[in-house]
This record gives sequence, C-alpha cells and structure tokens, in this order.
Amino acid sequence: MAEMPTIVRDLCHVLYFGKYLPRLAAIAVECVGAFAVDYWLQTHLLRAGVLWHLLGYLFNYDYTLEEGGVQASQETNQQEVANNLARLSLQSLARLAGSCSAGESGSTPENPAIRLCLSTMLTPYVSRKMLCTEPPEVLKLLNSNTENPYLIWNNGTRAELLDFLEKQQENIIKKGDCDKSYGSEFVFSIYEKELVVGDIFVRVYNEQPTFPLEVPQAFAASLLDSLVSQAQYLHTLMAITETERLELQQHGEQLRHAEMGLEALCNVIKNNPDTEGQCIGHFKLLFSLLRIHGAGRLQQLTLEVINNVTSNQDCVTSIAESSILSSLLLLLHSLPSSRQLVLETLYSLTSNTKIIKEAVNKGELLAQHKVFHNVSSVFLLKC
Repeated sequence: MAEMPTIVRDLCHVLYFGKYLPRLAAIAVECVGAFAVDYWLQTHLLRAGVLWHLLGYLFNYDYTLEEGGVQASQETNQQEVANNLARLSLQSLARLAGSCSAGESGSTPENPAIRLCLSTMLTPYVSRKMLCTEPPEVLKLLNSNTENPYLIWNNGTRAELLDFLEKQQENIIKKGDCDKSYGSEFVFSIYEKELVVGDIFVRVYNEQPTFPLEVPQAFAASLLDSLVSQAQYLHTLMAITETERLELQQHGEQLRHAEMGLEALCNVIKNNPDTEGQCIGHFKLLFSLLRIHGAGRLQQLTLEVINNVTSNQDCVTSIAESSILSSLLLLLHSLPSSRQLVLETLYSLTSNTKIIKEAVNKGELLAQHKVFHNVSSVFLLKC
C-alpha cells in the first residue's frame, strides 16, 4: 500500500470535500489513523497534505455541547457530527506523529517531521498535550482563548492558522503544490514580538510566576543559556561610555530581553525549590552583570537572583571558588538603592570562610569607596 501513492492522494481528496460530507470525512479520518501504523505511509500522507485537512477539522469543535450534559445523536445533531470528526482528527494526528492520544490503543512509529509540523502550527505545548491528554480537553483548549506561560491562543491565532490551512488545502488540491515545509516554518505574527525561552513565553511567565512549570530546572537552564548567548552584547555595555550605551540600547532589545530573562530566573528560583543549582557554573557571568553601570534594573535583577541562591550551600561554595565577591561589594557604592539587599546577600554568603577571607583581603579597595564600614558590620554580626 505504501507503494501506491494514488490511494493516499485520493484519501486526501475525500478529506478536502469532507467539509460538505462530514460523515464520509469521519471514515476517511479513521483510515488515516489506520495508515499511520507504517512510517512510509505517514510520510506519503504528510506530502499529500493530510495535515491541512485534519487540523482544519479541529476548529469545528464545540465544547459546550459536551459540557452541557445534553445527550446528542449524530443522526439528529450536526454539531455532534462535527465534534466527533474533531475527536477522530485529533487521534489520527497523534498517531501520525508517532503515538496514540489518550483513549487510544496501539502504538505507531515516531515521525519527527510530522511532530515538528504539529509543534509549530499547534505550539509545542498543545502538541505535547495531544499525546497524553484526553481529546476533549485538548480540543477545548484549541477552541478557547488562553494566555499562560506555555500558550498564547486567541481568536487572532486561530484565524491566522485557519487562513494558512485553507490556502494550503486549495493549493494542494487544485495545483498539486503547497508549503514545502508542510507548516514546520509557520510563525504566528503575535509570537514574533514575544521572547520565548525553552518553549515558554517569558513575559507571560513573569506576569504569572506561580504557574506550574513542567520541568522548572530545564527552564532555569534555558534562561541561563540565553544570558550566555547575550554575554558579548552585555559585556560591550561595560566597555563603552554612557552616551554610546544609550545609542546602543536604542538600536536593540537585547538589554530588555536580558532583564526579562533575569526576572524570570529570579521567579523560577523563588517558586520552584531545587532549581537554584542550575546557576552553578554561571556565577562569573552573573557577577559580571553587577558591574554594568547605568543599567540599574539589570544590576538589581541580577542581585535578586544571587540573593535567592544563597540558601543553597553548593551555590555558596561555587561563588567562593570563583573569587568574584568584589563585583558585589562595589555595588554598595554604585547602586545605593540596593545597599540593603547587598548587605543581606553578603550576610548569607558569610557562611563560607573563604568568602570572608576574600572580603577582608579586599578591605583596602572597599575603604577607597567608603563602604568598608557597612561590610565590616555584616561580618561582625555574623561573628
């Protein structure tokens, strides 16, 4: 059957006209799910444009019909016919991707290309849920307006995706051609304006910092990797004059993105125990950000991150071994508004004798900046 591509093409033609014959379309969708047991059949279906049709059916689902508790028959209720077609389409999409959705039995070969297409057009969050969540819950999500750290989904995103799907349906049926990436390069216009790190919308996460994360440690690691990738730009800020810095900031959003990333890192550490350990190995970078004068918010957020990790002794040990305390001490002079938090952070760090010795050895430098008295008080209190 995998060597007879006309069968697959004819099946996709049935799916295209299924908008007028939904019961026939339901049988065709079940055939797609059955064909998904073979990798090459999955691939033929992808190239024939099956995703354009199956994805379109998902958005005819009305979750109020099921939630209302009203018993509806497909013989008398057209919306129930549409709902059934949406459920079957979701299950077949999951099988094409290489797994069964919740409620289905049997396994199918994993297809990375189809998974990428679904992840792009339905977002990584929804595509993951498709493989492990009951169809009604996923379909309700797709047909509702939602904004959480994993998903920004509304009338605009649905309309944009449906417009894209309808154009591809027309092209593949009437011209035999369609998007060569099969949707894997599709981009929602509103997402282009968002900072996304580790499949999480950073702006939304900072607005909802207590939202349960799937793998908070991985998100913290991704935020740190993002900071590393911006290190060259951030270090450039340290080396230029105030006028040049203002000009540079006007031509890019790297500084704002760095601030958003630091705020998110601070939030994930606060709200998810055992994530602070991800900072180990990155303290030289973090402490260097304290020396970017003229970027007060960046310094403040970095200080908050450092303060939040001081409860972890492995982090304190890593800081001690890096010999980077001077950046924190000098902040007492360069960022007066944060002196109290600096002193609190220093007090927490003095649980490590190596840090105490480092601070004492830098006493002459501190005296030059007229902050030695404040730091001495911290050490006296600790003793």
